[in-house]
Amino acid sequence: MTESQPHIVIIGGGITGLSAAWHFQQNAAGFAYTLLENPAVGAEKS
Repeated sequence: MTESQPHIVIIGGGITGLSAAWHFQQNAAGFAYTLLENPAVGAEKS
């Protein structure tokens, strides 16, 4: 069995979701992440 990269799923592209995605991009080397959102990212309240 092969080892896979840890994967994080962030649900919501409001300020909280975008902040989490930015944090993982900056600080979580070795992790992959996916941001799930409606077509208008950042357009709604968290």
